[in-house]
Amino acid sequence: MARRSALECVNDIFQAITGKDEPLGGKVFLGIGDFCGTAPIVHFACKTGTIEASIVSSPWWQSFSILHLYQPIRNASDPIYARWVDDIGQGSVTRDECENSLDMTPNVRNIEDVMHFLYPPETLAAPDECIRNSFLSPFNFFVDMLDESMLERLGNEGGTHYARISTLPYYRPTVIYYSFDTIKDDETPVPADLPAATMDFLSLQRESGILAHKFSPEEGCICTIMRNLDITQGLVKNHRVSVERLHEWVIKIRLIDTSSPRQTFCIPRITFEYQPRNCPWTIQRRQFALRLAYATTYNRCQGLTLETVVLDLQTNVFSHAQLYHGVSPVRHRNQY
Repeated sequence: MARRSALECVNDIFQAITGKDEPLGGKVFLGIGDFCGTAPIVHFACKTGTIEASIVSSPWWQSFSILHLYQPIRNASDPIYARWVDDIGQGSVTRDECENSLDMTPNVRNIEDVMHFLYPPETLAAPDECIRNSFLSPFNFFVDMLDESMLERLGNEGGTHYARISTLPYYRPTVIYYSFDTIKDDETPVPADLPAATMDFLSLQRESGILAHKFSPEEGCICTIMRNLDITQGLVKNHRVSVERLHEWVIKIRLIDTSSPRQTFCIPRITFEYQPRNCPWTIQRRQFALRLAYATTYNRCQGLTLETVVLDLQTNVFSHAQLYHGVSPVRHRNQY
């Protein structure tokens, strides 16, 4: 069975709403994208499966008119760098040329150097400045490693802390929020011997885009919202926030770099649904929709504008347009 592209799914929704058997229900649809960007990631799929999941494989793609943008906006102040980024996206720059051009900060060789280079004490104390810097890596493992190191450093920097869960008035415990995991009731039967170990089994499941079972933030850290919570208030996916207070049932956050009239909110846990690989059950995980934002992957940095970046070049980044996404968020070549 052939995979359906995202555009075909959108087409079905528009036709169902309008009741018209026309492309996209006869509605005008405006899309914004970068064809040098990341191709659809289809697990366990070959090149053919990836192409079939692409928007250009949809039969409705021929109905679109393509409008090209040639004027650089983000890195307009450095036209030479802007052309170099475009050449990487088009694949006209060799690997050796890329490696020679990216050797801009030779002293950043380990995790400690990365933290001090991106987040010196004066930057770490200002969440509005922290969101302008980032460590980019192709793997979530290295992203999580730097985020955890930043939390330890943030806790050691001091600051004002309040008793949250402990009953002692001045005791500052380590706050850990554990998720509540269950198996969604559906047609797939659950083995009789599974309930005894259900919680332990579900807590070990990790999937891309799903919050971990254990979440231990610090007051003053920066996070990314992982789901649309309230679009009208600016609580949307991928918006970055700072953690103001940690409570037992809610977390108080402050929106960063936004025009919303209201800046602070108290958000509760929400339920995420996902199906782990090679697992017949849908798992419901109830956890706060926040993820630490000191580092991110090449894929998730799409749409960000950053001032200082450290690229993780320990592994090959010449696939799925990862290098292109790593060099495109900054405005000038001297910001690496």
